[in-house]
Amino acid sequence: MFLTTANHSRASGPSGPGRLFTLHNDRDMAVTISEHGAALMAWWAPDRYGRLADVVMAGADSLAEPGHPGSLRRLAPAGWQGTMDGRCVTLRHASEELAVELSYRLDDEGRLSIEHHVGAREESTVDLGAHPRFNLTGGRGDVADHMLQIEADHYLKIDRGGIPMDVAPVEGTAFDFRKPAAIGPRLVWPDVQIGLAGGFGHCFQVGAERGQLRVVARVYDPRSGRRLQVATTEAGLGFCTDTQGGSPDGAGLRLQPCSHPEHLGVGLAAAVIVSPRNVFRRTTVYQLTLQL
Repeated sequence: MFLTTANHSRASGPSGPGRLFTLHNDRDMAVTISEHGAALMAWWAPDRYGRLADVVMAGADSLAEPGHPGSLRRLAPAGWQGTMDGRCVTLRHASEELAVELSYRLDDEGRLSIEHHVGAREESTVDLGAHPRFNLTGGRGDVADHMLQIEADHYLKIDRGGIPMDVAPVEGTAFDFRKPAAIGPRLVWPDVQIGLAGGFGHCFQVGAERGQLRVVARVYDPRSGRRLQVATTEAGLGFCTDTQGGSPDGAGLRLQPCSHPEHLGVGLAAAVIVSPRNVFRRTTVYQLTLQL
């Protein structure tokens, strides 16, 4: 099923404002991380026929903006320094206020582990990103047929400005993904919340408290056979769809762990409070496999 490649990792030469690092595994996967913005740029993976495609919707030209959905927010994108050791890329960013370390690790089971460590000299807030947009078809279509499952009984409603209002049960709504459901039909449900966000741009409560790594979401693309599983140490998971040319089908999706679900809006940016006595740690694991 898989093409034969060497099992190695390498750092590319300079590309634009920062270096590119590429991780490989024994399953023909290749993950590329940019030093500029500490962004996940690409994730090449085979489909059920062994055809490789990039399942991450990112482009080098968009990394000029600090708010790029695959980069760490509120930190100068050019201030990162990266190193690679075996299958792990570590990126560090230091300023007068914050010291941030972000690592990416790829294993032979298709798991991409992302670790955040954030410290501060005095109490401060930081908006964490580094969560990419996915399209498991590899750019050959939209995400309307993607089957999504989210382990959540409740989500947060938003107002017209995208600000969270209150917690609501998912039962009987377009937000009930406790059993796998296709994303496309849910995008055209006559639901006020879908209209306010222009799709999905909401936070789901996936745990009572943060700290324990657990699987909270799964996505399956029946066309390619690719399956994405998301695990997090956080209590919230933001689910966001985007559109292309006004299409209601959605060009891509984000599944973004967050620490404070009650602070989330349609932009899915969660402020994390850090201090000298409170070093923030977060683990996110995206796993790509095949369902034949």
